[in-house]
Amino acid sequence: MSERKEWRSTSPSQLSRYRDCKRQWFRESVLGERSPSSPAAELGSKIHSELEEWLMNATPPVNGTARAMMRHLPEGGSVSPDHVEQAFDVTPPGWAAAVRGRIDLIDPSTNQIIDHKTTASLNYAKTEHDLETDTQAVIYSAVALHGALGIEFDEPLKFTLLYGTTRGRSETRLVSRWMTRESIAPSLEQIKKKVAQQKETSQALSWREVEPSYSACDKWGGCPFRADCTRAQRALITVNEPSQEMVSDYLESLASSSQTPKRISFPPQQALIEISPELDLSGSAYINLNPPDGLPDGEELPEEEKPQKRLPRFKWKGKGLSAMKAPELIQALDELTGTMSPETLETYKVLSTHINKNTMKANHERLQIIHQITYGMITPKEPAAMNEDDDLFSILNTPDTEPQPEPEPQPLPQPEPQPEPEPEPEPLKDTWPLSEISRGEQEAASEITSRDLDQAADQAADQFTLPMTATPTPTTILIVDGTTIKGESSSLLSEVSPLIKEIEARRGKSILSIPYDEGWKELGARIDALKVWSYQKNIVTIQSTHPLHRHCSHILEQQADIVIKGTR
Repeated sequence: MSERKEWRSTSPSQLSRYRDCKRQWFRESVLGERSPSSPAAELGSKIHSELEEWLMNATPPVNGTARAMMRHLPEGGSVSPDHVEQAFDVTPPGWAAAVRGRIDLIDPSTNQIIDHKTTASLNYAKTEHDLETDTQAVIYSAVALHGALGIEFDEPLKFTLLYGTTRGRSETRLVSRWMTRESIAPSLEQIKKKVAQQKETSQALSWREVEPSYSACDKWGGCPFRADCTRAQRALITVNEPSQEMVSDYLESLASSSQTPKRISFPPQQALIEISPELDLSGSAYINLNPPDGLPDGEELPEEEKPQKRLPRFKWKGKGLSAMKAPELIQALDELTGTMSPETLETYKVLSTHINKNTMKANHERLQIIHQITYGMITPKEPAAMNEDDDLFSILNTPDTEPQPEPEPQPLPQPEPQPEPEPEPEPLKDTWPLSEISRGEQEAASEITSRDLDQAADQAADQFTLPMTATPTPTTILIVDGTTIKGESSSLLSEVSPLIKEIEARRGKSILSIPYDEGWKELGARIDALKVWSYQKNIVTIQSTHPLHRHCSHILEQQADIVIKGTR
């Protein structure tokens, strides 16, 4: 086991390791337990060496990644060795330890510092926004701007990461950000606090005293100390097994205690209790006696004591919600809501009022509500009970909503009736002047007119009898995938809703969950048995995607005089 040594300096890589796992940082940076280098780390070091030789001596790189990266660097042999792999070791005022590092390339001509990065994929590359708080970018920029490299830089300073991929086709990317003293000051203050925490952690006497981070065991190829941490964790919860000697002693103690006779004492016999003659000596009255807190025989448990129903997973055409695509969700909603009774549909609308979006997540929530209603987790409002005198046709002709009784009008005070004056008889219009007819002739003419008028009308009715015209039968129309003017048609689903509810009530489940022969086929037989058009309107509408149309279309089209099909 390595001994603890005094920790004096940190680096960007140490700070990154400390954030991942304090225990691994302690063993590597404080105890000096270096893990063997990984193949990826060795490849990165080789690419760095080839780029250094290219910058200082114009030696062409051999590695494909290095050749791709050199296209973004200055010409070979044009960079001074003082500007390649420049090391620094500074202790900022007030910091708990020194900060060390090595800058891959300093380019005073473009006022920037560049660091080479190798990665398996550019998906792991940092962004310009990430560089604002990146530990390496902040420390390197602070060291350069404060003159610790012996080179004067203008402000702002350009910090650049040059990425090159090591798997598949070689790809490169430049990620840069302009840095100023003011922009890096907040991040630099956070790094200062982290260095102080490192100093405090370095005072631990053993790595077991340092807090581990098990979520970082698989990062960067896996932690080399993972097995040690696992054994230490098991040691904390392992219970020591008893030895063979302890077991033998325990068994001997049991054997010796069983050989010792024990005295059994009986309580004194009590006097017999006298039974009252009023009691039922045969006991027949107590055969079905419930416990004091029991329920009467045959009664159900209260609702709060009943076991909770377990809702099965939602399935539609063999698919669960997570496997359904957006068009399938919409089709399922249309089909399931289309087969609901008016009461169930009203309950669904109330429960889904808060869902005001048409996203896949919103449709998932809508289908879950329908699923709970279908399996009885949510009970819809019960329709009004049907009287014995009600028949199928009265149910079909009853609107979905019961009309509200109109308030009786209050009688207004009536004025006292006034005696109506007798109407004056209208004078007869004759073709000759009345003055030329004698008084006797006038009286005779008035008698003929009043006496024979009714007789003449009866004779005319007997001679000319008009034939009775038969009332024409209205044309019945079935519209598929279409609409009509409001009030001129009714929905076929609402018309046959009583039949669907009757089948569901008899089977105890939704018609969607009933087998075809006992559900839709029976509904089609019931509609076919009517033989005639028995709906409220002469025009009914239905959607072709509705199960009612898919299973019963041949019967519905036989009852209609005209079938109109739209396009979808």
